[in-house]
Amino acid sequence: MKKTLTDVFFDKKDPVAKRVMDIALKYSFQCKIYKHEISGKTTENATQALKIEPSKILKSLYLIDSKKEDGEGFAVIIRGIDKLDTKALSKLISKKTGYNPKLKFANEEKICEKTGFKLGGIPVLAFVEKNITTYVDKKVLLETFVVGSGGSEFHGMEFEPSELLNKLKYNIAEITKKAENHEKDFDKKEEPFIKKTF
Repeated sequence: MKKTLTDVFFDKKDPVAKRVMDIALKYSFQCKIYKHEISGKTTENATQALKIEPSKILKSLYLIDSKKEDGEGFAVIIRGIDKLDTKALSKLISKKTGYNPKLKFANEEKICEKTGFKLGGIPVLAFVEKNITTYVDKKVLLETFVVGSGGSEFHGMEFEPSELLNKLKYNIAEITKKAENHEKDFDKKEEPFIKKTF
């Protein structure tokens, strides 16, 4: 039987990788999970560590409606070189629901509570597992492969962007603008980037 990516790139002795891979297998999500020694903090550092373009590095973001912070949250997946356009996202949500939210990035405690993962380690799989409405920027689909967090700030996960649609059924939307300065775009409430040391 032909081996899948999950068969080849999965260390069953690593509890973090196992937790994420269990979710991946549940949804037949094909990915590679890496463990790395150095925490990823910025797009620039992740690009240097991975030796790939920053466009292939993902931000997984979790936002809440400041009008009702105990209500529904929203997840966003965008490229490292792009900046989330919160106004565009708000308009999209308003068009779909009839309600216009005032969005802001969730704090660390709320992120952990709602996604089940700590800041710096939210995999894209966390959102489908927690039934969180998730939007993927259309530019992500331009990449042949992408790398996001793999369950902790010391784990990375590589996969084809099409998996987000075909397996996780996330929503595709135009919700970003290119950041003039990648480092300025990094916010402590946004998902930090991963590093890979192999």
